[in-house]
Amino acid sequence: MPEKDLPCSRKIYPSPFSVRLNQEERDELEKMAGGLPLGTYIKESLFVRRRIGPYSR
Repeated sequence: MPEKDLPCSRKIYPSPFSVRLNQEERDELEKMAGGLPLGTYIKESLFVRRRIGPYSR
């Protein structure tokens, strides 16, 4: 459907992205997240830290 046919108030959102993890991978991810929701942890790991820059020692 062409975009011009949609009402102005309706927003188009991309489809959700899903990743299948085995139990070992999920357990490791939860440990790394340290209590944060997994979605929050993944987004922060991918986007926020990259904007700030790598950690320096």
